[in-house]
Amino acid sequence: MGENMKKYVAMACEKGVSLLSDWGACQKWRNKWYFVRLSLSEDNYLELLQQVRKSIDAGVSIALKKGAWQAQAVFSDVDSTLIPMESIDVLAKEQACESKVAAITAATMAGKLSFSQALEERLKYLKGLPARKLEEIALKVEPFPGLREFIGYCQQKSLPFYMVSGGFSPMLQIWAEKWGAAGFRANSLEVEDGLLTGRSKGAVVDGPGKLSYAEDQCRQRGLRMADVLALGDGSNDLALMQQAGLSIGFAPKKVLIPALDGAIHTGNYFFLTDFLELK
Repeated sequence: MGENMKKYVAMACEKGVSLLSDWGACQKWRNKWYFVRLSLSEDNYLELLQQVRKSIDAGVSIALKKGAWQAQAVFSDVDSTLIPMESIDVLAKEQACESKVAAITAATMAGKLSFSQALEERLKYLKGLPARKLEEIALKVEPFPGLREFIGYCQQKSLPFYMVSGGFSPMLQIWAEKWGAAGFRANSLEVEDGLLTGRSKGAVVDGPGKLSYAEDQCRQRGLRMADVLALGDGSNDLALMQQAGLSIGFAPKKVLIPALDGAIHTGNYFFLTDFLELK
């Protein structure tokens, strides 16, 4: 291998087979996924990465990483990444204002509104909601298929799994305990007489807030952001994904694609576990 050549591993579902075959490498199967091992120059790597991103935009589950790269920590968004819902939209349904809140959520995830502004506007609709509803809803939520197995894989590999969310701490506390997360960061809500006031308290966990939490945890563990696997689906995850060593989108919005090394469109986490095992 030449001095300027590095080993990379690409993996795709069946829809992405033609992309991998273009590189003239021997395709192999891992479970139901195709993968290839490639020795690429920096220019060829960047060319392939652009093709990967075009495939992501077309709905292909595909990812690319350096063969020797191994995650040392995982930081993941929660709503629509680990669970099949946006928490604030479900809470809004309890107040019969889901359509109004969902419209703001969609605009925010697409990068059309700042998260802080959108959170403030959406929380106004939740004023008067019993705080106990957050815990009641959280206890009923099931994650995407394969997530528990993926977190189990992380634990087996001694990879701390963190959740960083624009959602709400009472719900994240329950999920962190149920699923075995190493820690979490989410927004706190103001409560009076057992009811939500429609306001948050403390610093808002927006995109920069997610990155700051990841950086703090990495410093405590003596890790670099280059050692981090980041998972997310929307604009609030962009800052974290731009700094992570490997960024994988879960049915990602278009705003994230320029920062991604791969994406999952299968609705489960089995692809990701298999991909990380490739060397």
